[in-house]
Amino acid sequence: MRTYFFYMLLSILLSTVDATSSQAQKMVAAVNTANATLPVKSVSETTDGMFNFKNFEIEVSEEGDYYAGFWLLPSKYQDGNFTKFNLYVNGVSAGVISPSKGNWQFAQIDGNERLHLVEGKNVISLATPIPEFPAVENIKVSQEEDSVRFSSDLYENFLADASNGITYKTGIQNDAFLQSNIPAHVAGMTYYSNVPLLYSFYGIFSFTEGQEIFLTSTSKAEHVIDVVYYGKPV
Repeated sequence: MRTYFFYMLLSILLSTVDATSSQAQKMVAAVNTANATLPVKSVSETTDGMFNFKNFEIEVSEEGDYYAGFWLLPSKYQDGNFTKFNLYVNGVSAGVISPSKGNWQFAQIDGNERLHLVEGKNVISLATPIPEFPAVENIKVSQEEDSVRFSSDLYENFLADASNGITYKTGIQNDAFLQSNIPAHVAGMTYYSNVPLLYSFYGIFSFTEGQEIFLTSTSKAEHVIDVVYYGKPV
């Protein structure tokens, strides 16, 4: 019996500030750049029993070679290596992404290879061996290389604050947050949905019944790991 296992380390930054006019101009420029990327039509997760896949459906108006950028979170293994993501386009192998560090990051295909996409529907899939699920939050696809980059500036600033012990209130008392239908007595906690977290750190794995699981986490700042079991046996 195989069940899904999910763990999440939450780091929260909720403070907001009014944008100055110069910041607003930068935001407009970012929107214009984003318009050069192809929209993601749908996202799904599948498995073939050996690999788990995260699939992004892209609609292409013109066949050709396209750059691709990925915002992803690799796991660090016991031997010090990180997750390798196998890449497929419409079921055909198209390269590998080999991160050399942890945490959320912008990544491209090894060798910055471009993807050949056909006119119409294309499915870009990233795969990792079972039990790990690919932690890929978003992708950008464009014929313009600069358009597929994800900026990590805000994220790096967030990590720097966390390493210096700067913490932020969640504002969980705000009535705008919707309490979930999970009973409050479960695990002695109250659960909420639609909480505006800026960043989360998580991994999704599937394990066979009876397997022993050992988790480790390190941080200079105080943090919590939530372990959640979900899904049904497959």
